[in-house]
Amino acid sequence: EECLKVHGGEYNASRKCLNLAWKNIGDTGVSCLAAALRSADCKPIDELRLSDNQITGYGVKFFSMVSSTAAGAATLAGIRSLNLEDNNIGKSKGVEMLAKML
Repeated sequence: EECLKVHGGEYNASRKCLNLAWKNIGDTGVSCLAAALRSADCKPIDELRLSDNQITGYGVKFFSMVSSTAAGAATLAGIRSLNLEDNNIGKSKGVEMLAKML
């Protein structure tokens, strides 16, 4: 939850939606988010909105660290919708890693 406070994110409990769209979190924010998603205290997430956040391929690589814990792997398994539109991800190894995880 600390990550949400820092980046102004919104969590909709009834929809299990974490909305960080248009918050300009960048790669640093993704690093913070990945740490939060690895935590056993992470709330269930079905939908993760990260559109228009200046995230690059480098930032996407942080998601590969999420599955390093059982809690993180469970969080990733629950995500049904991930919105990364309008970021500068490009064709990177980060995208390849993300595709394998999801």
